[in-house]
Amino acid sequence: MDEYRKIYRIFYGFLALAFPLLGLFLFIKYYNVSYFIGSIFLSFISKVGYSINKEKRPSKKNSKKENRKHPYKKTRGVRK
Repeated sequence: MDEYRKIYRIFYGFLALAFPLLGLFLFIKYYNVSYFIGSIFLSFISKVGYSINKEKRPSKKNSKKENRKHPYKKTRGVRK
């Protein structure tokens, strides 16, 4: 599964870079703004695919919160 995920990350990363360059080329050649806007939209979709296939690892912020026990955790809102 990790091998496929690595391939997808490379593929989506390439698409995220290739679409804006292609749109810029078509915009310069035909001088039509819709090519450039469409390429940015496709780049956004490929970046979403890239972030979905990114490896999930716990963030440092969450792990610190789990390790630290709050003194008022059970009595939140009932402090005296």
